[in-house]
Amino acid sequence: MHFGTTPVCGDLGKMFGINACCSRNYVDPLLMNETFGEFQNVTFVLLHAGFDFLPPDDENYYNGTLVDASIAMASLHDNVYLEISALHSRNNDENRTLKYPGGDEAVQKIYDAGLARKVIWASDGNHNQGGMLMNLERGIESMIKAGFSDEERCSALTDLPRRVYGMELPAGDRSTGTSPIANLQLVVSLSICVIIALLAF
Repeated sequence: MHFGTTPVCGDLGKMFGINACCSRNYVDPLLMNETFGEFQNVTFVLLHAGFDFLPPDDENYYNGTLVDASIAMASLHDNVYLEISALHSRNNDENRTLKYPGGDEAVQKIYDAGLARKVIWASDGNHNQGGMLMNLERGIESMIKAGFSDEERCSALTDLPRRVYGMELPAGDRSTGTSPIANLQLVVSLSICVIIALLAF
């Protein structure tokens, strides 16, 4: 579920004639509190963890309060998880500057709330060539800076998404790894965890 704002709420939406609904009535996860509690057999993933994708002078800027609200919901409900894609997206300029300030602060808040094990990293926000790798590297660096352990970072990148989205390894001899897709998934998972370990030094 998408909470928090989106660039379409601001000038980007106006450019294309889109009248996005971005008032608190539409973007605040606290309004789903009763629903999260009532449907405990349903898994909810809060996309972008309520992040602000608008500048401070925009009328729909919430100064991180929707990140706080998302954290509160994930703390209160076992079936609520936080996804942190696009928080570290970069501009397509010479210095590859961050598009949206505040990503590191949001990740730090999540870690300080004891929710590292409820974080999912995803690939949204990579709209330039090579953007996904840069976004991944920057996201890992942010998790390291916040205090995530190697195990917690691997969980965010591989283990938790598999579990939350029910992505089972394909049928095959799992003991010997004879399924080509299973082998590929294992290689990708291990490669990501190696990258995590290397970035930690």
